[in-house]
Amino acid sequence: MRSAILAILFLLPLCSGYLLPGCTDQAAIEELRALIESYQFRYQPKLDYFDCADMSTANWRLLKAAGYDPKIALRKEGPNNSHCYAICPLGNGWAGIETEKQNLTHRTGVIITDLEMWTVMDSPEEVYQFDRRGPPVIQGEVLEYVPRAPVLPPLFAQ
Repeated sequence: MRSAILAILFLLPLCSGYLLPGCTDQAAIEELRALIESYQFRYQPKLDYFDCADMSTANWRLLKAAGYDPKIALRKEGPNNSHCYAICPLGNGWAGIETEKQNLTHRTGVIITDLEMWTVMDSPEEVYQFDRRGPPVIQGEVLEYVPRAPVLPPLFAQ
């Protein structure tokens, strides 16, 4: 009986997920923020058409093209739902790009450092193998470059 309880206590964290240490390097976070705020999605989020699977894989591709080593984190949300988002090692820890319930105007997500996940996938192909709908509905490029407005000089000198 005692060994069964110990086994359950040992396996419980494996079933419920795990955390990665969050990045605290503000310079690295700002560099990543500048990247994700230079692009936006061409489509509005819509379940089973353009959802977290598509947005996380687009962010994965953006991070990969920029020289990062991205992964895609999957977290369980209740018994029948899950959510995924792109993550990457950054500075002294990890950072993620969250798209769920975020304003995605002029950015591809919000940087998070509190990373909770059930499992990690190495590529978009793994995400689409796991996704019940299969390959993406939208083919081609889903991101567009958003030029940043130049900083204007003050109107009146002090």
